[in-house]
Amino acid sequence: SDGKDNESDLKNYLIEALYLLDKKITLGARYDVVDENISNDKAKAATLSVRYNILSNVFAQAEYRRLTDDDSVVGSNEKETRGRLVLVAMF
Repeated sequence: SDGKDNESDLKNYLIEALYLLDKKITLGARYDVVDENISNDKAKAATLSVRYNILSNVFAQAEYRRLTDDDSVVGSNEKETRGRLVLVAMF
């Protein structure tokens, strides 16, 4: 053993972009890759989102996410497509 922790063999790359249409609506896109250096296996996730600011402290956000982990890098070993709607109120 070389004494290195297995966690150091993983690299994570994340790219995220937000576009403000106006004061109420924000569009977002995220691309995330977990890369295992030892075997060149990868898990990839892509997310698209739309946020609507209802009040200055309340917003609703819709997301669409697609995950591909054929190599079981993050332990899921699956393809996943899902949507979610979130309502957030900050006090």
